[in-house]
Amino acid sequence: MVVQYCTCDPTNAAARREQLLDEKWFPATLVRPHTVFTFNLLDFFHQLQTQSKTNLYDFYNSIVRLLDSAGLSTEIVCVPHFISPLYSSDMFNQHRYNEISLVYRLWVHLRLLKCGGGGHDPGGIASLANGSMAVECPACPHPSRNLAVEKVNEV
Repeated sequence: MVVQYCTCDPTNAAARREQLLDEKWFPATLVRPHTVFTFNLLDFFHQLQTQSKTNLYDFYNSIVRLLDSAGLSTEIVCVPHFISPLYSSDMFNQHRYNEISLVYRLWVHLRLLKCGGGGHDPGGIASLANGSMAVECPACPHPSRNLAVEKVNEV
């Protein structure tokens, strides 16, 4: 599928990313996206993983087999740009699994920031202190919150 971006500012890569995100498409790369994953797919896998403990590799292969069970279409392969000429490029050929793996890690991280309230910090994500989004255990004793403070009578 060919995507037509808004031509208001053709040099602005951030505007292109925002256009994809507005359509609920998560780009696989931030600079020049050629692959996107829908928010519905990422949400579906997140629910599937939390309920049935399915791993991403099996989920990806299931989708590939659903779309092309006979294996008639050509394989989509991405080759890293850092390949040394001394090595065979077949050693480094990876399917789109690497892209969805990276996107899913970003997706989970962004969901955690959203659920923890880190996305609403006026200073942005970079201003969050280490451990600021940790949730304290409600069962652990905390004096003056869920642990009675005993008053000691002085004699």
